[in-house]
Parts: sequence; structure tokens; C-alpha cells
Amino acid sequence: MQLGGEVQGLVRQAAKASRLPEYIPGAADYTAHVDALSTALATFSTSLRQGIEACEKAEDMATQDILIEAQREVDKYTWFVEAHQQNAPAQARPRTVQAGAKKTAQPKTRAMRA
Repeated sequence: MQLGGEVQGLVRQAAKASRLPEYIPGAADYTAHVDALSTALATFSTSLRQGIEACEKAEDMATQDILIEAQREVDKYTWFVEAHQQNAPAQARPRTVQAGAKKTAQPKTRAMRA
């Protein structure tokens, strides 16, 4: 390695070092998924902003530029997710089916004729 550091690239190493909150395992509720995603994006956004400020203090404009571009994308996705929070249906259907539960047939729709 050129910089003399040790690569920490295994999934378990990344998960251990992550600042993101643990995702809700087994969540089948629409709002729980959207809330968890929104929280993770907000945490990541805060981390990016701290990195941007640190790069400015260190006068590392190249790295700061990369972080600013990542921040733009995170802000865009945060906006998309928060729009879902505001427009969440009163009773969103869970995406998973309980074991042994009957599946109900979904009504078929016909395309409108012009």
C-alpha cells in the first residue's frame, strides 16, 4: 500500500465501523421502512457535511469536491424519501406475507381505451 494503511474492506468490518443506525430486521410496515431509510440518509448526510468542513479546514479541495457531489446525491434521495413520508397511505400494505396466510387475489384492471 502506498499510504501504509491497512485495508478494512470486509463487510463485517465495514458494518462494525458504520455510524449508520441498525436497520430494522423483519420490518414489513411501509412507514417503518421509509422512516428507517430517512434516518440512515440523515445520518449519512451529517457525516458528509462534517467531512466537507474537515476538508475545508485541511485545504483539501479535491476531496471536498468529491464529498460535495456525494452530498448533492444524498440530499436528492433524502428529498425523495421524505416525499414518501408526507404522502404515506393511511394503511400501507406490508410487502411480506406471513407464513401460512392465504394470499388474496388482487383485482385486475383494464387499460382505458382512448
